[in-house]
Amino acid sequence: MIAIMKKLLLLSLLAGHLHAQSPAREPRDLNGYFPMTPPASKEAWQARRAEIEQRVALASGLWPIPEKTPLNAVVHGRVERDDYTIDRVFFESLPGHYVTGSLYLPKQRPAKMPAILCPHGHWPDGRFMDRGTGTAATKKEIETGAEELECGARSPLQARCV
Repeated sequence: MIAIMKKLLLLSLLAGHLHAQSPAREPRDLNGYFPMTPPASKEAWQARRAEIEQRVALASGLWPIPEKTPLNAVVHGRVERDDYTIDRVFFESLPGHYVTGSLYLPKQRPAKMPAILCPHGHWPDGRFMDRGTGTAATKKEIETGAEELECGARSPLQARCV
């Protein structure tokens, strides 16, 4: 038994050495050429699609699919504006993990329509984070249209509003 273990140990050490001696390949980047063979049939694509979906779910931490739990959503305050209301809400995304946010709803709702849920994020002070929005430089940026794109926003909350 000891002889077998010694041979396996030697083999594993040599395998690592041989792998280290293999020629290095060019690093892959997004500018390289990546030939792609399109699927031959719809069935082949469906099989590939299922594999890709599973890989994405695994990389996102969603494989296996987590057990659904009740959200236990709570509205704990409301701010009235002229045309809309802002509800202060929180819900339980996972047991014991609460997500807080502001739910913006128009007052005049003819039927089902989208709403905006703005989570407060994980930065210090949450929604009360001060990014120097009262400065002259900020006012100039807004006047000149510097925030027409998400990348021009001063904070994550502004980026969502663009």
